Amino acid sequence: MRCSVVAAVAAVPMALTSTFACSSKSGAQIDRIEERGDASVRSSNPERPPSRVLDLAAGLNTTCAIVDDGEVRCWGDRGFVNASTDAFDPETAPRTRPTRVDLPATAASIAIARDVACAALDGAAVHCWGMDVLWLSKGHFGTSMFAYPKASWGEAIDVSVRGPLLNQFECYVHADGTGNCHGEIEHATSVCAAIGAGCWIDDQGAGWCQGSLGWELKAPEPMLMHHDVVDLACETGYGCLVTKAGLVKCWGDNELEGSRTGIAARGEGTAAKVPVAVRGLTGATDVATGPGHACAVYDGGHVACWGGNHYGELGARGGGGAHPRVVAGLDDAVRVEAGETHTCALRRSGELVCWGRNQRGQLGDGTTRDRAEPGAVRW
Repeated sequence: MRCSVVAAVAAVPMALTSTFACSSKSGAQIDRIEERGDASVRSSNPERPPSRVLDLAAGLNTTCAIVDDGEVRCWGDRGFVNASTDAFDPETAPRTRPTRVDLPATAASIAIARDVACAALDGAAVHCWGMDVLWLSKGHFGTSMFAYPKASWGEAIDVSVRGPLLNQFECYVHADGTGNCHGEIEHATSVCAAIGAGCWIDDQGAGWCQGSLGWELKAPEPMLMHHDVVDLACETGYGCLVTKAGLVKCWGDNELEGSRTGIAARGEGTAAKVPVAVRGLTGATDVATGPGHACAVYDGGHVACWGGNHYGELGARGGGGAHPRVVAGLDDAVRVEAGETHTCALRRSGELVCWGRNQRGQLGDGTTRDRAEPGAVRW
């Protein structure tokens, strides 16, 4: 989960070539709809590829993007593109290609936790959809989906969620810079949530965190991580940031093959209580953190990843490692996003590519086959 100086990614025009296939269905075919109060979420097959990508989010088995003028499209686990009154079965056939999620207003920012997706909407309260916590609390595990407004959050310019449903942590920030991120915050421009912690960038470009930041690093009050930050990403037990000078710095745990990745600059098994530079990365502009791996855009558009590599999420075959590994074939990336075991990157041309685990269609290429090299999302 990330936060950057600008809440949404700068619009990148899509290259409308044969790479992007249109849906074979004509017309918007609505699958299901559920309403609770004034909230509704519908899913339909898109008729056309988007002209631009504004924001990206990746979760356990799902990827979502904000495209065009604020439309949300998701792929992977069916529950993230469908609000159903029927039983929700995680083994139901996934959506292997992007599917539109209709919301009450256009989206400005999107985030995915393990069981829930949330979007900050223009002129409306934050809306979330996914597995129903009310059903879970009654012992009906996985039996219902939901869609509802987070009225207590109000209108937000950025939102972040992390963790499983019953242990979920949330951050949000309003246009005036106030919000909540493991405690009340002020002067914020963007936020990122982790289990037990939250981080944000303020209007002066400083990066702050509070909560349990990993490896005995606890900050009950806001702690300054760095004074000149252009991007910041946090995950349970560790986090990374990009400085204005183009360096990637990380802190926290360093369990490369466990549940967390860590500090590439310090080698395997060594953690850090302060941000330390990742070796070999200069000219960085973007960083992303997942539960087991991290990636960065650097040197004009190259992508490098480090950490665990169980399904090819580092963009190569073989085991993981503490040092960044260059993703072959990518030299024009402007954004990278790390899911649990998959990764996606937005190219300067507007093409969106993904790699890693694909058992639920989270790579968006129309298949459920894992891949260790970048492949185009099929719109």
